[in-house]
Amino acid sequence: MHQNQYYKTASFYTSVFLIIKNCELVGVEGMTDSKKIFVFNKTPKLQELVQVFNFGKEEDDLALVDARKIGSAIKKLKNALYQ
Repeated sequence: MHQNQYYKTASFYTSVFLIIKNCELVGVEGMTDSKKIFVFNKTPKLQELVQVFNFGKEEDDLALVDARKIGSAIKKLKNALYQ
């Protein structure tokens, strides 16, 4: 497995955002019982989304999400955490 083809984050909120934006969650790595790392396929789209999430303006179209998708993204992440 090539490390540079994956994006890893411990941020639950960044991960929710990326899932809503259709980025592929490929796994969860356990650092400790209380600290988990979410692993995504690294693509140019994902890298742009991370940049927008962390540093973009609130009114940036890429930062906008459908609020109805937040709940299902949270459920998906929680399911991945507890598998």
